[in-house]
Amino acid sequence: MDLLAKKRVLFVLIFAAGLFPSCAWGDLFGLDRINYFSMKASGKQDVAFTVSLWTERGYSPPSVVEEFLDDPTEEKARKYLAWQRARLERIAMAQGVLERIRE
Repeated sequence: MDLLAKKRVLFVLIFAAGLFPSCAWGDLFGLDRINYFSMKASGKQDVAFTVSLWTERGYSPPSVVEEFLDDPTEEKARKYLAWQRARLERIAMAQGVLERIRE
């Protein structure tokens, strides 16, 4: 194969890689991630992600709320109500301080 033919093959390969970025070079060799802190290559792994129904855009509710919503029991309802009562008391105290300094 002459030099011009080699350049054409190289151009086609580079062009094809640019057209199909989802077909990354790592995927061709079974390496879909780079681990910069390890000397071993990491191959594809099946990871089961369990996402809570209550998680949205990076926000997840407090654990007591999520536990109660995921598995509502009387004990968890009592914990939730105690948490909510304490939370509202703190909000009321903070509002009282704001009212005092506002005047």
